[in-house]
Amino acid sequence: MQSFHSAKERFGVDVCVTNEDLTKAPECPHGPMLLFERFFKDGRSPRRFYACSASRDRKDCSFFQWEEEKISEARKKAHKEIIKKSRLPFIEACHKYQSIFESLDNLQRKKCLFCHSCGLLFMPKEKGKHRTHECEQAGDLRKPTVMMRPRENEKTQAQYFFSRKATKFIASLFEDLGFKNVLCVGTPRLHEEIQCSRQTSDGHLDSLLMDVDFRYAQFFPSSKFCLYNMFNHFFFESVTSEKVFQDFLRREGLVLVMDPPFGGLAEVLAHSVKIIWDQWRKVNSDEFKDKELPTLWIFPYFMEPHVKAALPSLTMLDYKVDYDNHPHFKSKNMKGSKRGSPVRIFTNINAADIVLPAEEGYRFCKSCNRYVAPENIHCGKCNGCMSKDGRQYVHCEMCGKCVKPGLEHCMTCDRCDLKGHACKR
Repeated sequence: MQSFHSAKERFGVDVCVTNEDLTKAPECPHGPMLLFERFFKDGRSPRRFYACSASRDRKDCSFFQWEEEKISEARKKAHKEIIKKSRLPFIEACHKYQSIFESLDNLQRKKCLFCHSCGLLFMPKEKGKHRTHECEQAGDLRKPTVMMRPRENEKTQAQYFFSRKATKFIASLFEDLGFKNVLCVGTPRLHEEIQCSRQTSDGHLDSLLMDVDFRYAQFFPSSKFCLYNMFNHFFFESVTSEKVFQDFLRREGLVLVMDPPFGGLAEVLAHSVKIIWDQWRKVNSDEFKDKELPTLWIFPYFMEPHVKAALPSLTMLDYKVDYDNHPHFKSKNMKGSKRGSPVRIFTNINAADIVLPAEEGYRFCKSCNRYVAPENIHCGKCNGCMSKDGRQYVHCEMCGKCVKPGLEHCMTCDRCDLKGHACKR
């Protein structure tokens, strides 16, 4: 495997996403690799290469291949063996954890301990195997996100869990809109909320969790969890998991909700969304052939241009999505940012139908025909509620648009910028 060029030679990298690339792309332990194109400052022609879809850090996954590189049959065979051995621990862990789930009765589940070092549930009689590890009483096994320590690498498996308030809002929103089944891609807390409600007969929703963290296999049956890479729509247990996924797509009243790592490339994630939409159309009747699966994509507001470019039908809502375990993605009363969480909901559901909670200050704007945040004041000149970041925007006559407060119009740059900025930079 070859290495990247030195930092001085690099100019920029684009991802190349087409329907053909994933079917013919070489694989790494995380499934089909993505095709990228590298550009150089020194005038050399761009070069295209394959790299891991799940990690942009080659320390986490070192697989790399130039597009035009000729690979011998011997090397292909060696790669397949490496991939098989690298992928096997994920699949074996999933099977092992699934057998743990199936072997425990209700009484045993109440006695379980959880090992943070192994990420494993175990019975008290097995405590000797974890003598030097960090363990604790497991608690309510219906809520694994409460006991498991999240992984926080934003480039690969960032796990920031919805706050209870955000979880309750999204679940109740689905019920209010008449949905019956929720495809949870990287949203374990929402999945466990729905499953807990089903067990107490309070909820009318059902859900399927698709996530790259195999630890969830010991908490949910195989019919409720698929080991899945959202960056290339890859199922690690292709036969079993893909059938569960396909069967779930046939259910009525289906909605997709996705909460990817915020370092993920929007165009790559959108490609997986489009694959899910296409497969949903194929397994359902002709009446869906020109429709999109109702979708909620949770992402920061400043990624709006990227999301809109990849999926133009998605609209950003004003609702601020809070997280329990992130210092900035919280509301003010949770000791987060003064402007609240920067994370929003992007959706292809009619914004006028999504009622945001009045008790949090959200209100309906008749002119925009949607619910807006309390600080979002309608601008008659822009003909819209223009605030995006939790502050009240100010209209600049010379720019002809609303801008963030604190900016001043610069005649040299012919736009609004911070006071004391370097002109023409």
